[in-house]
Amino acid sequence: MKNLMLQILKDEVKPATGCTEPVAVALAVAKAKEIMNEQLGKMVDPDNCKLTVSVSPNLFKNGLGVGIPNCSKRGLHVASALGLFACCAADGLKVFENMPEVKVNQAVAYMDAQGLGLNLLDTPDKIRVEVILSHETDSLKLVLSGTHDRVTSAVFNGKEVVSQEASADCGGLDKTAFFEMDIKSLVETIAEMPTEELAFLNDGLVMNSKMAEAGMKPNMGMGVGYGIKQCIESGDMCHDLVNRAMCLTAAASDARMSGLNMTVMSSNGSGNNGLTAILPLAAYFEANEVSVDDQLRALAMSHLLNCYVKERIGRLSAMCSCAISAATGSGAAIAWLMTKKPEHVMHTIQNMTGNLAGMICDGAKEGCALKLATGAAAGVQAALLAKHGVVMPAANGIVGRTTEESIAHLGILSQKGMQLTDGVILGMMKDML
Repeated sequence: MKNLMLQILKDEVKPATGCTEPVAVALAVAKAKEIMNEQLGKMVDPDNCKLTVSVSPNLFKNGLGVGIPNCSKRGLHVASALGLFACCAADGLKVFENMPEVKVNQAVAYMDAQGLGLNLLDTPDKIRVEVILSHETDSLKLVLSGTHDRVTSAVFNGKEVVSQEASADCGGLDKTAFFEMDIKSLVETIAEMPTEELAFLNDGLVMNSKMAEAGMKPNMGMGVGYGIKQCIESGDMCHDLVNRAMCLTAAASDARMSGLNMTVMSSNGSGNNGLTAILPLAAYFEANEVSVDDQLRALAMSHLLNCYVKERIGRLSAMCSCAISAATGSGAAIAWLMTKKPEHVMHTIQNMTGNLAGMICDGAKEGCALKLATGAAAGVQAALLAKHGVVMPAANGIVGRTTEESIAHLGILSQKGMQLTDGVILGMMKDML
């Protein structure tokens, strides 16, 4: 089980530059271009290509209005053009990191000249991108699905050249045993994991803290992190763990959602999830002496609980996973650091379920900083309350009789109860385009 957990961490905790929904679109187009070049044995001229991109509703919603690093334009339309002109598929989730300015300008010109459209797929898949790339008499159709960086199909001139089973599991890894664990066993197993192989998680602590620092400047995104910082310095808000967690997490989101060209450590396919899973812990580490081993185990616990809850609610959903799963993960990890008692971890999850269940996701944007701040604060508060014996009673609203039942209820609420909500949210966002 420890080996499985380590492999899940390596699959799900990855550096990403920019919002992962535009990244997925650009990556799919860049991969389509790469495969076409391989099949033709030459480099095709992007200006002589015709490009059609279609995406799943949830991916459309999350990538509609977010900033893109190294580009003044926003959203999925320009991400498609950037994938054709400026991105290299080998960069994975970091496709936006090293785009030459001349290529970016060519991509924007192509988008404007072609009137590049974006089609909405009628699919239950949360993450799905379909690319049709044509050059003279040759055509390639590529499908990316399941995760933000997994190509599952490519057909060139009617011949299948890439084929993988579409699955939410990266690389076909069977995670069933992990998702069937009870929370107590999960926590106890993580607490005993050797930390040598967890050292890479510290990279996320460093890079996400740098993003938070960058977001503390005025006029960055919505300015939530900077605003909280000003409130603390003026005495309008206390300088405590809750507000410091809010400040760091919001500031990082401000910077990231504005399109700042800096890499963050993502968690379960989301950069904002990565910020929320890590930065409340960074605030705790600042205020308390924590051994390196315990820091690494807490980071692992936060990421793995984020993954555990998102398996139920979906990688993309009508719920704000930053608050529902990532903040639950970081709050639970803080509870473990304070007491080392699995029951306090479970009580934190119960408190979070009773508090934030139902917070909607209305796409990636500057305003996410407020939701991340709310989630980060609620997670820390839930842990502190659990430490002092305050816990949501069993069978209280949707809070289950066990922690596992509460998480299952979150899944039912997301997958069944909020499907109509998701469509209504998308409709309102489309009406404002």
